[in-house]
Amino acid sequence: MKTGAQIAQKVQAQYQTADPVLLAQKAGVKVHYAAWDPCTWGEYDAHTQVITLNTNAPILLAEVLLHELGHYFLRLNGFVGSRAEEEMEVLGFVGEVMR
Repeated sequence: MKTGAQIAQKVQAQYQTADPVLLAQKAGVKVHYAAWDPCTWGEYDAHTQVITLNTNAPILLAEVLLHELGHYFLRLNGFVGSRAEEEMEVLGFVGEVMR
């Protein structure tokens, strides 16, 4: 199974960008915006393949989008693991894209 960093390299090569907004557009991922108490900053719904970003997040929405795209691309590439393992691989994905 590929790591989050390896998946990020593949995604960047395929879509020729590290911009999270362009990655979402080119991959056909729908992004919605909503406001809620910031216990979470974004959500990826694997069933609908929609990312919802919390406009009340205390960090840049582009960073939140990149994190949620990490979930999308990991699952698209067959990731299977615990929630904690997935979060670790998503961090690897984000780190690689932001390099």
